[in-house]
Amino acid sequence: MSLVYLFTPGDSRIKLEKAAGSDTDVVIIDLEDGVSAADKTFARQQTYAFLEEKRREASRNKPFVIRCNPANSPHFAEDMRLVRECGVVGVMIPKCEGAEELRAANEAAPLAELIPLIESARGVQQMEEIGTASDRIGKVAFGAVDFALDIGAGWSESGEERLYAMGRIVLLSRVAGLEPPIDAVFPLLDAKESFIKDAKLGKQVGFYGKMIIHPRHIEWVRDAYQIPKEELEWCRNAVRLYESMPSGGSVKLDGKLIDMPVYVNAKRRLGALTVQQEGGTVGEVSPEGK
Repeated sequence: MSLVYLFTPGDSRIKLEKAAGSDTDVVIIDLEDGVSAADKTFARQQTYAFLEEKRREASRNKPFVIRCNPANSPHFAEDMRLVRECGVVGVMIPKCEGAEELRAANEAAPLAELIPLIESARGVQQMEEIGTASDRIGKVAFGAVDFALDIGAGWSESGEERLYAMGRIVLLSRVAGLEPPIDAVFPLLDAKESFIKDAKLGKQVGFYGKMIIHPRHIEWVRDAYQIPKEELEWCRNAVRLYESMPSGGSVKLDGKLIDMPVYVNAKRRLGALTVQQEGGTVGEVSPEGK
């Protein structure tokens, strides 16, 4: 399961190359908000040429996802044709508000994973319908800036205006049997402390992974999802103590009760540590979800 999702506009070959060469887990090639209306056709041409070159060089060393234009836009059909021809692993459907647009994407791109991008009050309200619209939906993503605009609250660094929506998206993702959702872009490029605080909030609410708009944010996401050494040591001791009990039940460690759910969570966190020690990233560990 991926941790870092880097957006890059499809109309810039330089930025496409830079994203592909970065340490992100997934590159999201943007044909929607990152590309002006006049450059949509050019962006598709650039994206096609770029992905074909990577395919011929066998250098697609990371997954590529295309964020298409909305299903009701005049660009949707051509975007879907590009998705089919390029063989990318996924397509992100923006402004998603119901099953109908996902069925259209399902038919137009029958091999790609569908990633609904929830960016409005209606999208949040229809999460259960969206999450079960296709068996090729593994997870959804959240667009916080557009959501704040839609509800008339204005986007904030602290995120009060989006907390309810985030909780509902996490809850209904679980109900639908999906993986934890992908957290939203943080649009301030240089606010490292605020960025990491925002990413940690998403992690605490139940998101897993974050979309970003600049390569410098890659390590910031990893920092936010890193498990502190003291916590890992407590998890080791908790697992060891719980497994030493002859009949399960519960036991106390450092004033905290360890029962089955606490034990399972500690095991999960130690699994993340194992991946790190083997040279991977925390992003390769999937919380139990689907």
